[in-house]
Amino acid sequence: MKNRFKMILILCFLLVLAMMFSCKSKETINDKIEKTTNEEVETTENIVETSTEAVHEVHEILGEMNILGASGYRDSDRSTYIEVEFSKNISDSFDGTSYIKIEPNINIVVSKYKNKFLVKGDIDSKQTYKITVLSGVKASDGTMTKNDETYEIKFTQKKPKIDFTNEGIILPSVNEKKVYIRTLNVNRVNIIV
Repeated sequence: MKNRFKMILILCFLLVLAMMFSCKSKETINDKIEKTTNEEVETTENIVETSTEAVHEVHEILGEMNILGASGYRDSDRSTYIEVEFSKNISDSFDGTSYIKIEPNINIVVSKYKNKFLVKGDIDSKQTYKITVLSGVKASDGTMTKNDETYEIKFTQKKPKIDFTNEGIILPSVNEKKVYIRTLNVNRVNIIV
């Protein structure tokens, strides 16, 4: 009896998922996420925060290019920048400079790295900024963002991080068998071999 009940629940869940992805209404994914979130708040006290990766996967499945968010960071070397993340990689030929507006108005330089815009310039980490990403940002597959998005940016220090510069091979046979690492907000590293 319990196994049948579990099977029925699983089938219902799969049916609901199939209906969600086959729906051809004009409702955007952001509206769906907001609507679902509002319904969950009404029915339960436990609110589960959706991770950026899960939202990214939903956008990838639906084939849309969307803005996932914007954040301000200050590194240990005192460089300050704003990172704008998208659901897909940005087209190599796309220049994002005219698609970023910032208040108060300052000189900025916009570069791209995979699915992110990195905004640098005369940014003061003690200042709060309002950044607007205009619609029309083009993904590598040709899709574009459909809506303008505005974010309020306050700066935080990025968490310390240590990575190898190469993936897979740890001890290379070239470069005198040196192992190169990349650090972020780390002043000292003790390595034991």
